[in-house]
Amino acid sequence: MTKAMAEQLGLGNGKTQPSVYRGRGCKKCFNSGYSGRVVIAEVLTISPAIKQIIIKRGQECEMKAAARQEGMQTLRENGVAKILEGVTTVDEILRVTAPDEKIKES
Repeated sequence: MTKAMAEQLGLGNGKTQPSVYRGRGCKKCFNSGYSGRVVIAEVLTISPAIKQIIIKRGQECEMKAAARQEGMQTLRENGVAKILEGVTTVDEILRVTAPDEKIKES
């Protein structure tokens, strides 16, 4: 993984980077290195705080920030977890997810 990739994914501390994997490929996978499918998900649980944001017709960014403060993983964060488990690759997560916005500290 390049330093730029690590920065995009919020991995590593600039000095050390986690080990990641890339499939070599074979005839079965048409040399892609991928076999089957894996779900990455972003699940919003409707907590009392989220419910209040919905009731007052709050903005999406407000709802997402509240949900993330309550522990929700974004698609990118869930994808990074799958990278660290060795289930998928950095290239694939960068291809299919958008960068996360920074949470503003209150």
